[in-house]
Amino acid sequence: MREPFDHDLDELEADVQEEGRRVLRALRSSMNALDRSDLALADEVIAHDNAVDEMYGRVLASVQRLLVLHAPVASDLRRILALLHIGRTIERSGDNCVTIAKLAKLSHGLASDPALLHAFDEMTSRAEHMLQIASVHQLEPALVSLDIERGRIAGEQV
Repeated sequence: MREPFDHDLDELEADVQEEGRRVLRALRSSMNALDRSDLALADEVIAHDNAVDEMYGRVLASVQRLLVLHAPVASDLRRILALLHIGRTIERSGDNCVTIAKLAKLSHGLASDPALLHAFDEMTSRAEHMLQIASVHQLEPALVSLDIERGRIAGEQV
């Protein structure tokens, strides 16, 4: 009886992870476009945003389907809602990548500031790490350790 639900939940998680991988690529590409003043790469990031938006649409539809068809219990509901929140946050990060790509296009031909580019590199590194935690590498351990009843998430006080 629970097998179809578990399958649908696994698919939802896989979609969130794929969305995260796409945004991670977009982040790297948008920063490379800015760093190299690469207009074609910036255009590619901007065009790619529709695919990220579609992925989030799949995540949202999956969440709705899970809620309607399976009426999940509290622990499953927390996991579903966490995936929904993560998916939305990743989608917004993709929108920020588009903004960076547009800035790369606007700044084309202008002299670059090495200190500014260094700061962007540092922010990119931190953003990549956060995206990896949220979607790619450590999503499952974080969700398994979710314990709202005790006011704790992954061992930290909420």
